[in-house]
Amino acid sequence: MNRQKLNAKTLLPALFLMVTIDLAITSFMEKEYFRAQIAIPATVIDSILIYVILLFVLRFSSGKCFGRGLQFLLLLIMAFSCGCTLVRTEQFFRFTSDASYTSLAVYVVFLMLLFYVLRTGMEATIRLANLLIWPFAGSLILLIIANIAQMKPENLILKPFSMGDILHAAFSGFFLSPVLLLVLNYLQVKNPENKNSLAKFFWAFTLLTIFLKLCEEMVLGEQTAQQTQVLHSLSRLGRLSVFKRLDALHVFVWSMAEAAKASVYVCAVQSSLLRITPNRMHSELKSIGCVAIGLGLALLCPESLQECIQSVGTGVFMLMLILQVCLERRLHHAENNG
Repeated sequence: MNRQKLNAKTLLPALFLMVTIDLAITSFMEKEYFRAQIAIPATVIDSILIYVILLFVLRFSSGKCFGRGLQFLLLLIMAFSCGCTLVRTEQFFRFTSDASYTSLAVYVVFLMLLFYVLRTGMEATIRLANLLIWPFAGSLILLIIANIAQMKPENLILKPFSMGDILHAAFSGFFLSPVLLLVLNYLQVKNPENKNSLAKFFWAFTLLTIFLKLCEEMVLGEQTAQQTQVLHSLSRLGRLSVFKRLDALHVFVWSMAEAAKASVYVCAVQSSLLRITPNRMHSELKSIGCVAIGLGLALLCPESLQECIQSVGTGVFMLMLILQVCLERRLHHAENNG
């Protein structure tokens, strides 16, 4: 079965939302803090490295269909990633809300919403995510405006550092997001304009990461390292005219973005499932079942292991895709010579 292809203008804004929401809702595990002075060059190194890796894999996979083995691996990665997204969203709800509720009830509601999303299909879900990027961008702009008065360049932590510190930060922050697999699966890479759009995608994400890092440190200074959710802390500190706090608005918008991210993942699960078993009967229930298993596995894993599994799984998929293409080329070459 041929893969459904989308142009860059349709696909990349949704994927940009999926990766940038991780800047707003970050991991809840304790991580080593790197000041802006070190984190910024490390971010540039990671972005360039990931972009080069993606271009290399795209060069091999252009126009190729994933075999059933790759589709099954993609299904596993997407289901687990969807589960991890739901876990982080529930943790964020619990972190930002004083309401008492059971996690099971929240996950049941999440799965019911995802079941409804599956009835709309991947393309409609992508377009919905594209619409959500505007309120998300507005939320970030409001966040910056509300904190401008508190941004002080003297809060930036400037200390002597070495290249080894930057490489250590780059290694610690390196993450092959499963979102990259959606680029491999759905982007029309033969169009040169789409490749240019992909480069702009990486540059935009890198610049946004750098800008937010500078803003965070200029407001919070050395206190940045003590924050669990840095941007949420800024949303509570910011003041905008008569509005003393807008954190509830930011929480709502960011939660919607996380829901969109989980929705794209579950649609990718259904897409892979249909390519493995073309029978469409009960495909929504089967897809939700796969996500429920992914959710259960995510709940059993600490966040550090969740990120490791997603990154390693993405890398293994890329490697297997390259090996599949090389094997097909060798067989084709042998047939021609024979």
